[in-house]
Amino acid sequence: LVAHPPAAWPGLWASDTADVPSAARGSAGGADFSSDTGAAALPAAPSVVLVALRIVGGGGEAAGDAEERYGERPTQPQQSRTCNSNSHAQAAGRRQDDTEGGYALVLRASSALVLQCTVSCATGGGVFVTAAASAIFLRCEMSHTRAHAVLASGRSRIGLSHCHLHTCGSAALEVRGRAAATLHCCRVQGSRRAGLFATAFAELRAEFCDCFGCDFAGVEASAQAEVYLHRCQVHHGRRGGVLGLGSSRITLNNCVLACNSMANLTLRGSSSARATGCVLTDSRASGAYVLEAARLELDGCVVRNNRLMQVEAAWCQDLPGGRGAQPSEQLGNACSVRAGGAAAERTMKAPGAQETGVLA
Repeated sequence: LVAHPPAAWPGLWASDTADVPSAARGSAGGADFSSDTGAAALPAAPSVVLVALRIVGGGGEAAGDAEERYGERPTQPQQSRTCNSNSHAQAAGRRQDDTEGGYALVLRASSALVLQCTVSCATGGGVFVTAAASAIFLRCEMSHTRAHAVLASGRSRIGLSHCHLHTCGSAALEVRGRAAATLHCCRVQGSRRAGLFATAFAELRAEFCDCFGCDFAGVEASAQAEVYLHRCQVHHGRRGGVLGLGSSRITLNNCVLACNSMANLTLRGSSSARATGCVLTDSRASGAYVLEAARLELDGCVVRNNRLMQVEAAWCQDLPGGRGAQPSEQLGNACSVRAGGAAAERTMKAPGAQETGVLA
């Protein structure tokens, strides 16, 4: 723990936070992905500054105990859910033992700046931010944890820039309980659950990030969470790429979803997603898979070379008129689709009355 005197803080903020994503400079909810990475007008000086530390072990508090202590209701572990059809998207909820071993670094009701630190914990999680705390992590590594690499809850605000999250037993980053997280130029890999997971009214924003090699979905949203991805790559997942559940909302802008073992993009429940200028390619299942009451809008996207179907919509409940499951390849405006193995590419446009290109 390095405690800098107040006189040293202005210089530290000016020199070491040039890469902080814009959402971390104040309220994460107001991010606009303007890529303004110059010197920032940051919030008040942090109460804790950690520089070049290696934090190892099972210290801190169990997340469940901390949430109960500060008035939050711990969430129940999610049960894995499997779709029918060929995508078999599966939710990436928390494991039952996620909170048993405590967390190596716990930040609550405070503000913190963490620079070039390494956090690991073989018995529990890495970093736990809660109770309306705010934290900025620059060029840090959170890895080799039994639970989450980073867990944010309780209206906390976190920003990660040029960080590496890998080799963890639960979601690499989980945001829940109206917390907000912003990632800039981060790498997320090797999680045994989801790579990035937002739930329970949380907000997750990521730009220029690389998420790959996760056992569950690379990015997952559920329970009215909101996820915004800008110029991110989600690829080579052992299951799906991006997964929307419940009433979540997902926005994808110029992203690449590729080479996932199941569908590159899966929506179920009453979730919704809008993809603009994205590429969905080389999945071992479908490019995009929509079922139940989910809603997908594609604009200027390229969907190609997926092994099963390019865009698949299946309604699991009976529709009026006695129809059951029904596949569809209806796409949004100016979207390009190439069938797997076909040499010719065709452009599909929405019917005249459906100019917005909504698939529902």
